[in-house]
Amino acid sequence: MRATINFDLDVRDVEETMGSLASMQVPKLQMAIDELEIVSRRPLREEIAEAIELIQSVSSQLQQYHSMLVSFEQARFQTTLPQPAGQPVHNLGQLRETVESMKSLDGFLAGIGDQEEDDSDDHVPEEG
Repeated sequence: MRATINFDLDVRDVEETMGSLASMQVPKLQMAIDELEIVSRRPLREEIAEAIELIQSVSSQLQQYHSMLVSFEQARFQTTLPQPAGQPVHNLGQLRETVESMKSLDGFLAGIGDQEEDDSDDHVPEEG
């Protein structure tokens, strides 16, 4: 079974936290080594298969950590340029048109909000 964990972390703590996560893979690697070093009653084929499974699990996890660190570094060093707020208004006629457009948009959005409220009212169970 696998789980996805999502959490916020101070930028200064990313390296240390990812290092801690990566070091948690050491016991699995040690188990793989033990499978190959210790002679047991199981057939060697089974021991090698177990070691391979452990190593592949660790490899997969470390690849995910590597990918996360690469993504973090890319996001950290990319510059996001500010986007223009909109087209400048050069005369009173354009200003009126812009205001009317904004009113139309507000009305449209209010209608959607009212419709969502009506839909949610329809699903309220009646008290008996």
